[in-house]
Amino acid sequence: MNLQNPKESATSDSTESGSINRRQFLEISACTSAAFILGCLFDGKVVALSVDSGPEPIHFNSWVRITPDNKVTIVASQAEMGQGIMSTLPAVLAEELGADWARVQLEMSPTAHAYRNPRLNWQFTGNSESTMAFFDLMRQVGASAREMLIAAAAEKWKVDPA
Repeated sequence: MNLQNPKESATSDSTESGSINRRQFLEISACTSAAFILGCLFDGKVVALSVDSGPEPIHFNSWVRITPDNKVTIVASQAEMGQGIMSTLPAVLAEELGADWARVQLEMSPTAHAYRNPRLNWQFTGNSESTMAFFDLMRQVGASAREMLIAAAAEKWKVDPA
């Protein structure tokens, strides 16, 4: 329907100069939305994948991966909501692991059973309980990964891990 001429048929495709019909509006809106979304998803950097993408990381558990060149990836299951959780929990894990914080990178967890809140048994962030719920778990995960590294090194060097 042409708002400037209400008597014109609602099914008419004709438009006056400066006005658009519903179909054109929807097409323009869809294209604009797609461009906006793509602009938000991509930072403009072009990355070429090579056959040799670097050293394969060792997955100690769902929470920590270490590459042969000592880059540590810690998975964070809790969203940052202004309480510093994206540094608190990874720092606890890194401390127990004995990792160099400068070589640590963070990655958000996928939705998976392994990343659920250990106290409430479901994955969420809220109620100011992230540190309380995950502190001991992060200590155990870091210490466990450290013990695995010590055992692997002792086996390779043929020495007592103690």
